[in-house]
Amino acid sequence: MRSVSVWGFPKRSANFIRHTLICVLGLSVAVLCADREPEHIVSQHTEQTIKFFSRSRSESYPNVLNTIHIAGSTCLAKNQTATPYKIALNQYTLASVPEHLVGGLVFNALLIEPSIGSSRFVPFDRAVLCKILQAFGTINANIFQVTGLNFGEPAPGITQHSRQPTRSARTLGRPQAPTQTPPEDATPSPAQAQTRCHLKINSLRLVFTTQAAIKWVLDQIEIESPQIEVEIRGQIELDSLEVLDVLHPISIRMLRLCGFTRFGSLDCKLLREGPMPEELIIDTPTPLSLKIPDQVIYSMVDSYWKALTLPMEAWAVLMKPAEHPKTLAVSSLKLYIPIHSSLGEFQLALSPPMGDAQVAANSLNITFWNSSDLVTPAALVQTLDWTSRHFIDMLSLVVGFKHTLTDLTAFVRKNQFLITTSPLTKLRIAGIDCLFQQNPDANSVLHMSLDAWDRCTEGTLSHELTKTRSDISVLSSGEQEMITNQKWIGEESDSSCAVCLATVDELKNTSPPVDICILDHPEHRVCSGCLDKMVSEGDATGRIGCPMCRGVLKTPLQKQSIHKNDQDGFVLTSDTTSDKSDILSFPSDNLERLLN
Repeated sequence: MRSVSVWGFPKRSANFIRHTLICVLGLSVAVLCADREPEHIVSQHTEQTIKFFSRSRSESYPNVLNTIHIAGSTCLAKNQTATPYKIALNQYTLASVPEHLVGGLVFNALLIEPSIGSSRFVPFDRAVLCKILQAFGTINANIFQVTGLNFGEPAPGITQHSRQPTRSARTLGRPQAPTQTPPEDATPSPAQAQTRCHLKINSLRLVFTTQAAIKWVLDQIEIESPQIEVEIRGQIELDSLEVLDVLHPISIRMLRLCGFTRFGSLDCKLLREGPMPEELIIDTPTPLSLKIPDQVIYSMVDSYWKALTLPMEAWAVLMKPAEHPKTLAVSSLKLYIPIHSSLGEFQLALSPPMGDAQVAANSLNITFWNSSDLVTPAALVQTLDWTSRHFIDMLSLVVGFKHTLTDLTAFVRKNQFLITTSPLTKLRIAGIDCLFQQNPDANSVLHMSLDAWDRCTEGTLSHELTKTRSDISVLSSGEQEMITNQKWIGEESDSSCAVCLATVDELKNTSPPVDICILDHPEHRVCSGCLDKMVSEGDATGRIGCPMCRGVLKTPLQKQSIHKNDQDGFVLTSDTTSDKSDILSFPSDNLERLLN
């Protein structure tokens, strides 16, 4: 049968196919358009919503909603994210708040405050706020912030005069609704209390709002977001974090607590039961005497933290010595001494007791906000030694101060610092980069005391160094293999010095005691007495030759040493014979020597 192309059919068939294709294409476009959410919202509540926001208009917050005109009608744009919008409660009464506002609006920031002017801890009409939240039904916003609310209880540090709402000159000439101070029993009706406002938000901020007001606000809302950030900030007195229990089990990614005048306890379901935040930030200028229940301590220590910021006094409670040594892991840790710390609090903060606790922190920042005359070189050395004993895996360590300290700055500039328990790549003190960097043109020599050498041949030295948190990664790969796998050690009867040919037993009878020194290879060993002689007899260029391979060693030699400390444990320390600056190595068994 002869084939015929589509376009070769009779005219009626060809037209039918063309029309079918056009319909299919049109239907596809319609489906795609249906999948896209409209950029505007058609609602019968548009006019009253515009009027509602205009009541709180000021120069700082114009509160002009974005509108779109379609077919002669005014519609609200769905995205109202260009500017923050503020609701000043003293501009509303129950009669002026509509029953419904346009739903589906998306805000960048929606702020609720007692008045147009800047106010803190101001009494407000709870019935009005309750009706406003019900009118929204659901609030979609990046940030939802409540500021300055008070139930009439005394506000911390705020006088009765300053608690009165202020009449701003920037209200564009509009009369203000009278400020109402509701009685304590002015609670919403049962019907109102049963309806909670749903929040789809990323961040919840409670600012300069009293504890009772915070609890009431949280009772009126229900958060639908899977994960949020919570910030409580201002001169607030808080008994504990149990005010947040109403949010449980909402996942709080970051919890920020700032500027409190009193903070009793970290106790709450969030920190007891989880899910734990990724970040916890407590930032306060005054000491808090913060209590941390044991269950909260266990949960915090067992969690991995992306960021943790704590006053040193709270850190001391969290990491206090326990029957079983604590191990905490954190990416970024910031500890600080508050500005108003007493002398006793400051002295404790220099090196709070942690027992055998160990903290794995990629970055550690310690800041002294207190009086500058308390921060001496001795205080700095004490803090660095404490840090070297309890913190491992640090890549960055920064120690900062509120003021420029002349004596301390001179001390830091004069010295370089080395922490052998962490592979630091950055050490900054008082704004000065002071990490000791080994000279690439010099050679490193490992000194091992004879008892350390015995542990090495027995295969127990690696374990001994682990107990003192000594980081052997600073050694060469060959030296690490010698310590961990007993490679290249040889027989006990072999000579341990390539110069004097003395064995270990013979060296033990030498006075004064000597070390076994590893040169450019683990098998190339000499005693410290012969090494000193080799250095003193070196050529004018400061070079000495290895007695085993005749390789060239450049001086000054970078000295690393494994020996016993005062606590009868084996430690790895580093030093140098360079006279360009002093190298202060931590941990140290003699802090006074470092200061002389």
